[in-house]
Amino acid sequence: MSDHPAWPAVRAGAMSFAKEYPVVRVLTVAPPIDSPAAQQEAVASLLRERIHALAIWPVDVAAMTGTINDLANRGLPVATMGTDAPDSKRMGFVGWDEREVGRALAELAVKQIKDGRTLMILHAGQRQDHLYERWQSLRSALDRQQRLAVLFELDCGGVPSRARQIIADRMDRYPELSGWISINDWPLRGLADPTSLLPAGCPIVTCHPGADYWALLAEEVGAGFVATDYFEWGWRAMVMCYSAVRTIPLEMPMYYPTVEQVTAANLRQWRQRWHGWRELRPSRGPSRTEHRTEQ
Repeated sequence: MSDHPAWPAVRAGAMSFAKEYPVVRVLTVAPPIDSPAAQQEAVASLLRERIHALAIWPVDVAAMTGTINDLANRGLPVATMGTDAPDSKRMGFVGWDEREVGRALAELAVKQIKDGRTLMILHAGQRQDHLYERWQSLRSALDRQQRLAVLFELDCGGVPSRARQIIADRMDRYPELSGWISINDWPLRGLADPTSLLPAGCPIVTCHPGADYWALLAEEVGAGFVATDYFEWGWRAMVMCYSAVRTIPLEMPMYYPTVEQVTAANLRQWRQRWHGWRELRPSRGPSRTEHRTEQ
């Protein structure tokens, strides 16, 4: 997950918890590639450090559910963040509601695709339940509006290079296309110049406006991103782990920060929040009093 655009903010949230609670040692490990094998090796490396609780962002829910269950059976509390593993023995989850993300993608597309009315959608089929749920929510929301028309829904398999190839092929065949929705940021991953992905006047709407993507949010480019308080993801996941170790009951085992939309109109505020997160400063004051009283 080291290449995930939200990871720097999530990690900062976790490290902020360690700063606030010096008695806690927080270790962060991000595999260089998004694969279950790499993530399982990262978990193994943390276990060698004799940790007492673990927060994990599953790269593949089906593959990691068994790992989470094995850890829980060994008495190690596990929280999930970013992507839930609802059929596992995880103690809690902090992330976003996939249905809300799908609706927000549709709303953004209606706002950001201003010239013309045709678009295409990139998805990953049914490989991951949470992404499938997001895609279906997006489709339902688009069905309820009348301005935009979906020409094709294309399965990129969640592979960045494949996503970019699909976009290039379809733009050659449909040069007048008005815009794209990608239910995740696959076509932008590892792209040196994100603004080179699409021609002017054909914006993309997707998720996770990390710093590498900010050039797309310029007014003349017109992209839109669905986002959330990623810093809070990391901080709340550490709250869950700390509470489990201290046997403090979780008041909110399922925690969903607000789903947000980032465009050129609020890029300045988003950048300020992002830089604040990197300096371990929360952008909003989450309620922490119940945990302070337990120190």
